[in-house]
Amino acid sequence: MTRFKKFITGCLTLATAAAGFTAEQLPLKLAQSVGQEGFRLVDAVQSGATFRNELSVAAAAENQVLLNGSGVAAGDFDRDGLPDLYFCGLENDNVLYRNLGGFRFQPVADDDVACADVPSTSAAFADLNGDGHFDLLVGTLGQGVIILMNDKRGGFSKSAIALPEGDSLAIYSTPMTDIDRDGDLDVYLATYRSTSIRNNPGLKFKLGFANNEQTLESVTDSKTGTQYDNGRFYIRDGEVLEAGTPDYLLINDGTGKFRVTTLSQFQANAPGDEVATARNWGLGSIFADFDNDHRDDLYVCNDLDGADYFHRSTANGFDDVISGLNNMTSAFSMGVDVADINNDGLSGFIVVDMMNYSLPERKMQIPHSTPAPEHPSA
Repeated sequence: MTRFKKFITGCLTLATAAAGFTAEQLPLKLAQSVGQEGFRLVDAVQSGATFRNELSVAAAAENQVLLNGSGVAAGDFDRDGLPDLYFCGLENDNVLYRNLGGFRFQPVADDDVACADVPSTSAAFADLNGDGHFDLLVGTLGQGVIILMNDKRGGFSKSAIALPEGDSLAIYSTPMTDIDRDGDLDVYLATYRSTSIRNNPGLKFKLGFANNEQTLESVTDSKTGTQYDNGRFYIRDGEVLEAGTPDYLLINDGTGKFRVTTLSQFQANAPGDEVATARNWGLGSIFADFDNDHRDDLYVCNDLDGADYFHRSTANGFDDVISGLNNMTSAFSMGVDVADINNDGLSGFIVVDMMNYSLPERKMQIPHSTPAPEHPSA
């Protein structure tokens, strides 16, 4: 068994224990209580961070994807030693708060930072051009990626990165690492559809049969007459499902300018062994060195019926190792985090999903087919 496979087995044990087994099954030691440990809620009026990501009922009814919400980022953009906060809004402007200390924050007036009329879904602080100052990368719903470069004077300059199928994409996480090992940060974009029509009762599907398989001939909205590309839907086990969107990779040239590609286009281990670019429903994702080889690997949570992605980074590219985890992955995965839970020098991880707290209810949620479902390629 390879070192990586050994890690996978142990990691699942830790994740399972964290999700429902008793604490004694983990080699953890409880610290002695000292004083008033824990957390205390800081009122928004007291802190000054009064941002609210409000969504109208009308907007949510028109596009249910908006209900996924938006992200927040923390980083010291003004280099005063205190982490500042950046909140993303869907129907209201984004807000950057300068940290004044003592859990007090002040909004920064900057039109570029506000990203007015741009529904924003995710954000991350990072030094994108190597000048020692945190810049901002903002993921949007249907409008690609926005780059806010720190001007070192307390402000930002805005530019945008257009993506293939950009108006169809919502970007829900933007983990960064130096994938090509050239000294700068590259970005993975986990994408979701900007709109979904899977619950549209007016959809009419024309089915066919070829090569002993059921085929999808056409998809039409009977109310509007709109015809959809067959690639938006696929058939599995006799059920018509809506396909998600491909994830993308932004390769940094060192100055904060990016080349748009995918993992499969970026680098392949060998012919026929590359990581496929599938269409899925990406939410949380993270780079972390799971096998201690000084190369960051990638885990991506996928919503709905698609399997998660787990890609190991090697000297020659990426290996798809999700099948080594188990015969199935979390369903409706949404978030992932990494830590060395038991201090053994290996990173464990936990994936949060839509599983019910009740054991009987969880049993009812377990899918009948345990292998990770195939998804159409981009």
